[in-house]
Amino acid sequence: MKIWLDDLRQPLPEYVWVKSVGEAKRVIKECRLGGIPIEEVNLDYELGEYELDGGKGLRLLEWLADQELFLPCDVHSTHIYGRSLMQKFIEDNWPQEAGM
Repeated sequence: MKIWLDDLRQPLPEYVWVKSVGEAKRVIKECRLGGIPIEEVNLDYELGEYELDGGKGLRLLEWLADQELFLPCDVHSTHIYGRSLMQKFIEDNWPQEAGM
């Protein structure tokens, strides 16, 4: 499964679209319980009103690191500062083989 975290931009058909960090966490937990592998998490930084359910996209990366669940992640955000924050977080926290 591939997960697309974005409040506005629709994903390609092979992605499951989630709009909040909370929703992304729920999907990831369900996949883990069901033994469904997650191939990629692709993230946006700003999530508009959906930030009320878990914060900005960076919060999902922080949660994944806390869980020691270093899924392959990519950042598609056009928010320059947020994009660089998330990419740096992945570089600093993900094992080299998982990364982006």
